[in-house]
Amino acid sequence: MPEIENQPEVLPQPKDLGCILQVNTSDLGGGAEKYSYGLMTAFRDRGYDSWMAVGTKRRDDANVVVLPNKEQRPPYQRFMWSLHDRLEGSNLPAKPKRLLTWLVRRWAEPLVAWRNYLGFDSYGFRGTKFLLKLTPKPPSIVHLHNLHGGYFDLRLLPTLSRQSAVFITLHDNWALTGYCSYTFGCDRYISGCGKCPELGAYRKVGFDGTGQSWQHKKAIYQNSKLYIATPSQWMMNMVDRSVLGAAAVERRVIPVGVDQSVYKPGDKNEDRRALGLPLDAMVLVFASNGGRTSRYKDFATLRSAFEILTGLLATDKPLILLALGETGPSEFFGSAEIRFVPFLKEPSQVARYYRAADIYVHSAREDNFPAVIIEAMSCGTPVVATAVGGIPEQIRGLQTLGPHDLNKIPREQATGVLVHPRDPDALALAIKALLEDKDLLAELGANAAADAALRFNAETQIAAYLTWYDEVLKAKRHG
Repeated sequence: MPEIENQPEVLPQPKDLGCILQVNTSDLGGGAEKYSYGLMTAFRDRGYDSWMAVGTKRRDDANVVVLPNKEQRPPYQRFMWSLHDRLEGSNLPAKPKRLLTWLVRRWAEPLVAWRNYLGFDSYGFRGTKFLLKLTPKPPSIVHLHNLHGGYFDLRLLPTLSRQSAVFITLHDNWALTGYCSYTFGCDRYISGCGKCPELGAYRKVGFDGTGQSWQHKKAIYQNSKLYIATPSQWMMNMVDRSVLGAAAVERRVIPVGVDQSVYKPGDKNEDRRALGLPLDAMVLVFASNGGRTSRYKDFATLRSAFEILTGLLATDKPLILLALGETGPSEFFGSAEIRFVPFLKEPSQVARYYRAADIYVHSAREDNFPAVIIEAMSCGTPVVATAVGGIPEQIRGLQTLGPHDLNKIPREQATGVLVHPRDPDALALAIKALLEDKDLLAELGANAAADAALRFNAETQIAAYLTWYDEVLKAKRHG
């Protein structure tokens, strides 16, 4: 299991670190957004001068500032993007709105669209050069997160790293590759990409530009000084073999931590009543922003496993799968229901769904270190998940269930069950075994809550970053 390095006894004082700036695609959305915004607010709550810069702002938070990419565009592009924003806010039906906004985006920046079609990354986001001027005083710490998503000019990394201490937390594989946000086991990123076997998995392209994009990143990293963090040892092992690893001044594995005052065990029946769920139902939960259509989250395997499960369970109790972060009508398999729950902004409401469930299920084909698994564990909900990426570092698999090569932990310490990816039968059988043994379910849930509180506490994660910031700034002052 990964351990947080250099765990501090005394946190640095706020005055010692200057301005800390988190940078991400947005301040609200998936795991990277939750992670980066959470760090910003945690530092601010502790008295630090803490800010966040984003490509798209979705929260009403004065400490979140927007990179002025739109303002730096020529008049024609500003007009087209203004039209795009008006269309997005209009009352047009969903399908025409999607088509029109897609067309306007393409015509707004045809060169970017053409480069994307050719398979090259686009870096022409002019607002990036103002990054160090967006806060009241220049940041001494610039902490980068997802740099893809059409908002950040990667070519400015060398300049930024000369002016500030630049940290990067990797939430996926994009920074290591010439294209992919996940490699699906391909190791071409080690030697230069090209001839991509998964072309089209991340975004639609017409040609394979992965080799050239990889070379661009290599040239950028070679002239940069970066401090690299990953939530999982799995991801750090990839960094060690990648072109990014050569640019790292220092590397640390810092696991995701969650707020244990929000994500905590509670009264399952009380939460079910609040959510309008039957008290006698068997309830599963899965959480992902847009996971139903993601190739990485593999909702198709989860749906298949759910359908198989309906034929395995010998009970008249209702069976419900709650898919958080999705919209649409429910799907029914006989009396069993997959219910889609729109994206929830409030962590306390998300925690209520975790506590209301018997099992959290995660069927990803690729993933790094999903916070949703830790959130569910913290709420006392055992997890059945695919053993991909850093997930085996999160879950202690019960040795009497699932494949023996994945599940080696005795019942007294186990927190869930691991299965191989893209195997709906194994996923269904693991869920069935837990649902039919209430004592085992309760024991694994208690283990999960205790383990998460010990290994994945937000306070430990925050302290690890603050201490690292402090060490780097002191070294710079004395270097």
